[in-house]
Amino acid sequence: MTAHLRIAVVYPDLLGTYGDGGNGLVLARRAEWRGHEVALHQATSDSPLPDADLYCLGGGEDGPQVRAARSLIDDGTLTRRVAEGAVVLAVCAGFQIVGRTFPAADGATEVFFPAFRNPAVALAMLGFLVLWIGVTIVIFKDNAPLIFRIAWPFSDVLIGIWVMSLLFGSTSAHARNGEITIVSRLLGIPIRNRHLVLSEINDIRTGSGMYAGNTVYRRIQVHCAGKDTISFGDGIPDSIEADWIASTIAKAVGLQDNASAQYRTPKAAALRDGLR
Repeated sequence: MTAHLRIAVVYPDLLGTYGDGGNGLVLARRAEWRGHEVALHQATSDSPLPDADLYCLGGGEDGPQVRAARSLIDDGTLTRRVAEGAVVLAVCAGFQIVGRTFPAADGATEVFFPAFRNPAVALAMLGFLVLWIGVTIVIFKDNAPLIFRIAWPFSDVLIGIWVMSLLFGSTSAHARNGEITIVSRLLGIPIRNRHLVLSEINDIRTGSGMYAGNTVYRRIQVHCAGKDTISFGDGIPDSIEADWIASTIAKAVGLQDNASAQYRTPKAAALRDGLR
């Protein structure tokens, strides 16, 4: 035997409508024939997703598909492992799940932003937080002026909350004709739920978020009638993708004119035309 290969069939109780567990079995057997030691896991939805080198996502009906997508977002393992180099074989509903959006069982459009979706930024900020805490310890050890002993720990808390959101924060948006519901989660636990109807929304577009080197990350912004702005989905590195997401949500809500206005560049227009 050579390398140990871990294969996980993801949520066969939800995404196994067409016998998709056979994909994992075939891959495992073919790897064994080539001298690999294989561990094949049937990862059901009632347990945390295990670490694996290859994940198989199969087909399912509309309701189970939404449940599977939400469970994977809350769990976070699949996103983390893919960032670390794991491979995904996704077919049918599974292929839709690994995208940004898909139609929900009630005809709505679901948009998912999983936890740890930008590993490089999240880990860089975690390193910065560790250094910042180190400075805080030095400040207290050297009896720095009181203002520093108040301001620095307060900054630690603020930075810590931001880092937690980068590592473990996820967001989903459920949009259909005339309304949108945005749910923010931390460690899979809903911490904020915002529901808006069409009369409360002026437009939906993208906005600039955080910067990393030469990359400007985009976010989705809902501009409300009362001049409030709700931002979510931070960390989209591709502006064309961000425009497409905003357009998709706007169309689902019923802002047709706003949606078409999102395509401001020739490349974005080409992407729009290719998706028709």
